[in-house]
Amino acid sequence: MTRFITSFVGVVAALPVAALAAQLSPAPSVPADAAAEAKLLSSVVTVRVRAVAHARSNAELGRERAGTGVVADSRGHVLTSVFLVQEPDSIALTTADGRTVPATIAVEDHGTGVAILRPAAPLGVMPMPLGEAADLRVEEPVLIVSAAEHKEVTLAHVVAKREFAGNWEYLVDQALFTVPPIPAWAGAALVDGTGKLVGVGSLLLESVASDSKRGAAGNLFVPVALYRAALERLEQGLTQPPSRPWLGLITARIEESLVVLEVLADSPAARANLARGDVIVAVNGEHVSTHAELYRKLWSERPELEISLSILRDSRVLEIRLKPVDASDRLIQRAAR
Repeated sequence: MTRFITSFVGVVAALPVAALAAQLSPAPSVPADAAAEAKLLSSVVTVRVRAVAHARSNAELGRERAGTGVVADSRGHVLTSVFLVQEPDSIALTTADGRTVPATIAVEDHGTGVAILRPAAPLGVMPMPLGEAADLRVEEPVLIVSAAEHKEVTLAHVVAKREFAGNWEYLVDQALFTVPPIPAWAGAALVDGTGKLVGVGSLLLESVASDSKRGAAGNLFVPVALYRAALERLEQGLTQPPSRPWLGLITARIEESLVVLEVLADSPAARANLARGDVIVAVNGEHVSTHAELYRKLWSERPELEISLSILRDSRVLEIRLKPVDASDRLIQRAAR
């Protein structure tokens, strides 16, 4: 993945990951027992993705991507980051012993970052047991297990557990924030002191401080509870995440208002003629002033229903009607399910 850094003020940064990583102190390797480290590494796989040539996500993520997947159950389901695997032409999983197996997407949830892969053949890999992120304490030491470029186990610390709302229609309740940052975060396993999976790598952040402060760079991990819920839906034969309407907006919170920074091409927002500088005031008559309020109100509606956005433009309040699309339908999906 070439880049996907965010700041806590919500602006997608244009810095390449390599440029940020060059400014960081290297994360210490874990002085772990060799057998324990080998066991952790044996439960993760390298995920290599080639996206379709005209994928929307190639501009940010690159067409050739490599990250980590965590084998989670006896059926070989692999947990990873949705940003790594979106719009795939092909997906390949490589185990610790060097075997490569093609895979397809079983679940992808762009609103939370959850993705689950289904290998085309048995991986022969012992699953990593699932833990409880809710049991983690702030400042608790954890291990980050990555198989993206180099297979490695890194020592880190949890510095926060809180909601994270990205400016691109992305929201995670009780996200886990760790330092020091690792550049090979995509799909990496966050492991607690008992050797159980508690989170899956989603983002590299320029700051893991609160919205109003600046602080050290770090990583965001999606709590394992969201993956456990998705696995349970798979067991019931449900492959789609909950429907989430998508507008196609990049926004920023400025002086307690939500201001449109960018309207994505060929999106519901573009078709409704929303523009940079518009201030979002309300959704279906209900006031919103934060990203989380906007997403929760938007996601409470069905994607096929028209919604009303109240916006402030040139000192006038306008009511704009638009029909969102389902978040899972906005990207190209070439790999068969």
